Amino acid sequence: MKITKAKLKQIIKEEIEKEQKQKILSLLGGTDARRDPNHIFQGLDLMKALGAEQELGKNYDLANVNFSNMDFSGRDLSNFNFYMAGFYEAKMVGTDLSNTILEYATLTHADLANADLTNADLSHTDLTGANLTGAKLDGAKFYETEWDEDTVWPDGFTPPGDKKSTLADY
Repeated sequence: MKITKAKLKQIIKEEIEKEQKQKILSLLGGTDARRDPNHIFQGLDLMKALGAEQELGKNYDLANVNFSNMDFSGRDLSNFNFYMAGFYEAKMVGTDLSNTILEYATLTHADLANADLTNADLSHTDLTGANLTGAKLDGAKFYETEWDEDTVWPDGFTPPGDKKSTLADY
């Protein structure tokens, strides 16, 4: 069987991408509080560079990644898929989370002041005690999102009618 040059290039490219994705997952993986935050940032930057923000999360590879207590302030996390990820007490001041999937994520006591959550999917997300002061929420989805009296919303934003919302968009 003869392999063309183009086919060989494609096979090599796919193998390199597979290795890079494994490296990303090893950089992000685990729940050990002693992990080096720089490794996590390198993994996220590598995902962005490969255009793998949505693909890896969609396959649940980020589902149990613990980003709790980390400082993401000012970072570009737009278009990522953080399905079921944990961001307990994470600092995300001014972070770009536009078009990000945060479905079933835990953002309890997270500081999202001035974050851009435009078109973000916050369905089934736990926002209890979160600070959303000045956050952009245009087009964000809040289906069955949990929040409490300690959740701080942006001025002029009307939060869901109850503490476990049932409407898809606000």
